[in-house]
Order: sequence, then C-alpha cells, then structure tokens
Amino acid sequence: MNREDALAIVREFVKNESLVRHMLSVEAAMRFYAEKYGEDVESWGLIGLLHDFDWEIHPTLEQHPQDGAPILRERGVPEDVVQDILSHADHLGCRATHCAAGPSAPATK
Repeated sequence: MNREDALAIVREFVKNESLVRHMLSVEAAMRFYAEKYGEDVESWGLIGLLHDFDWEIHPTLEQHPQDGAPILRERGVPEDVVQDILSHADHLGCRATHCAAGPSAPATK
C-alpha cells in the first residue's frame, strides 16, 4: 500500500472536502511525528490519511472505524496500519501497536 493507493481510497469514500483536508492534515502531523521519533514515516502517514475514510458511510461510534476495517483489509492495507486506525476510537480501547501507544510509550488505555 502506498500513498497514492490510500488517497484513492479516501477519494472514493470521502466527498466532504473539509473532511479530506482534515485527513490530509492528520497525515502531515503523523509524518512529522514519525520522523521526529524515528518511526516509519510512510506507515504513520498512511494511518493519518486513512483514519477517517469511512466516516461518511459509518458516522456513528457503533460503526466507525470498526466497520471500515474490512474495507481497508480488502484493499490491501497492512494489518498493523488497520489496527492503528482502529486504535483511534477511544470506545474500542487502545491496541498494543507501536503507533497507538506512541513512540517508546507503554499502552495505557
């Protein structure tokens, strides 16, 4: 999965340009922090870019982001990226992935 593929997923599922700008901004922030903390910039960028791709089709806490995860898997998004995207939903609890916990930080949720 590369950035172009991820952006194609965003453009397929997200029609609200404000939401697209939000996702691009989160991508930029994630890339910045990945570089700052010596993490994988591309992987963290994908997480930021895709984290809300399903909000328009799953706009409730009961659906988002967990109902979007199968779509990401079908599109070839790596499982660690899917798990980190799932971790941004507080109601699901934090998963023990490197990005979800932050760099060198223990998972606390």
